[in-house]
Amino acid sequence: MSSLIVTAKNMDYINTFFNRPANAIAKDDITWVILRKGKGLGKGDWLANQTSTPSASSGLVPVNFRAGTLKEGEWYNIVLNPGNTTRTFTAGYVFKYVIQ
Repeated sequence: MSSLIVTAKNMDYINTFFNRPANAIAKDDITWVILRKGKGLGKGDWLANQTSTPSASSGLVPVNFRAGTLKEGEWYNIVLNPGNTTRTFTAGYVFKYVIQ
């Protein structure tokens, strides 16, 4: 079972943390974290993405974007895409962008 959460929200990046089964990782496998606008997991305008360290089964992944890309009070979603594809995902997280 894979998981993905947002651990921090800032003006020009969010920090995400992912975890996925170690036995599901191929050598040199790269995991994508993709940020989209809206509440539908894996749907909405593609805003930013970042890859993890190759072959990592878990870790902190900061997703950078230009300040002003995310709007206060709007909903966004991130998904975890294993391997070299961006079409499938194994975990997702929906959040409201509020900086406190």
